Amino acid sequence: MLVGSAAAAATWWHGPPGWRGIVLAVIAFDWAGGIVANLSAPVRNWWRDRDGARLAFIIVLLAGIPVVWWLTSGSALFYALMLLLVIKLSAFSGQKTIVGRMPDRE
Repeated sequence: MLVGSAAAAATWWHGPPGWRGIVLAVIAFDWAGGIVANLSAPVRNWWRDRDGARLAFIIVLLAGIPVVWWLTSGSALFYALMLLLVIKLSAFSGQKTIVGRMPDRE
C-alpha cells in the first residue's frame, strides 16, 4: 500500500493532476489493494479451482503495462508501478497467505 500511495502521490508532485494523473492514481491504488487482497485466504480459496479465469485475470493485468508506459511516458513512475504489479502477481500466484489460513486441498 505504501508503494501504491507513493506512486499515486508522485502523479500530483508537479501540480494538479490531469486526466492521466487521475488514471494513474486509480491504477496504483487498484494494484496496491490487490496485493493485500491476494495475500488473504478467502481470495486464494476463491481462485483455487478457477485456472481459466485466473489466467484471464493475469492477462488483463499484463495488458495494462503498455497503457501505464504510455501514461507515464516511461518515467520513474512507470517502474514504481511495475514493482507494484510484480508484487501483486507474486502474491496472486504464491501458496502462503499472510491473512488467514488456507486449508489444504481435498
